[in-house]
Amino acid sequence: MRRKFETVLGVCLLLLVLASSSPVSATELFVDNQLENRVSISVVYYDKARGGWVTRGWYNIDGSTEKTFVIHNADPSKGAYYHATTSIGELCADSSQLGETMKRWVDKASFVFGGSGKTKPEGKAVRLEPFYRLEYSEGFGGWVLRVDTIPNG
Repeated sequence: MRRKFETVLGVCLLLLVLASSSPVSATELFVDNQLENRVSISVVYYDKARGGWVTRGWYNIDGSTEKTFVIHNADPSKGAYYHATTSIGELCADSSQLGETMKRWVDKASFVFGGSGKTKPEGKAVRLEPFYRLEYSEGFGGWVLRVDTIPNG
């Protein structure tokens, strides 16, 4: 009986060590869409598994709703950027996050682009769009985006 207990205990400890050495890596993106129209969001983030930057879209949020998305392998310490458009094609944003921007390629359909974003992806019907820097919330433990404005220009 004691030997069986020691074997079970040993297996449990091994599983615990293995689980703690390869944690699930995910960061949440909480979106509060304060506009009446549906909003589609594309995100640029550093993907730890790929060892580089990734642009991914689209995350869709109905008008006047909130939704949380899980972004796997994201490294929040490197920052992230977002691009958002309404269902009628207007650029929209979080009025508190209109500072630092970058340009990246997006596609009309769902997409994932790797690399620096400076080279147009081949064979795609893509366009270059502005991305605003996302702020990471330590209190929330993820990125928080409140879509509430249609910026000028």
